[in-house]
Amino acid sequence: MRALPEATPETRVLVVDDDPGVRRFTTRALVAAGFAVTEAAGGHEAIMLALTDSPDLVLLDLGLPDLDGEQVLRRLQHVRPRQRVLVWSATADRDAEHRCRSLGARGYLHKPVSLAELVSCVRRDAAQDTLATLDDRRCGSTGVGAGSAGRSTTTCS
Repeated sequence: MRALPEATPETRVLVVDDDPGVRRFTTRALVAAGFAVTEAAGGHEAIMLALTDSPDLVLLDLGLPDLDGEQVLRRLQHVRPRQRVLVWSATADRDAEHRCRSLGARGYLHKPVSLAELVSCVRRDAAQDTLATLDDRRCGSTGVGAGSAGRSTTTCS
């Protein structure tokens, strides 16, 4: 079994959550793990930052004050079709999880989630992207096990 690669400063994560405490703790954990992190408190801000900062991964809460997370996910997939997104939510709504995955989310986390599990999930996503990129270069394909639009799916539930 391969060890997961460590994060590098080039691995950029956009943390989207309306709760400042959640953003702060999540950002601290991801920065300590070696990720470069940007924060957004709402959906409009998240879309703007995704366009201007081009994060490698968006960690997206569904319960936002201005746009719900599914709306943000739809817009992100429209303006940045290959944007990697992990959704997290405090509600255990299987229908929402299914909708998010069908919209292109690579994974769905149920809050509360431990910071160790969160960091592990983000690392796993980064590792899958690295491996898929290497496979793409070698084989000229979207990779084995790819989801819709060539995205592989991370199970983090």
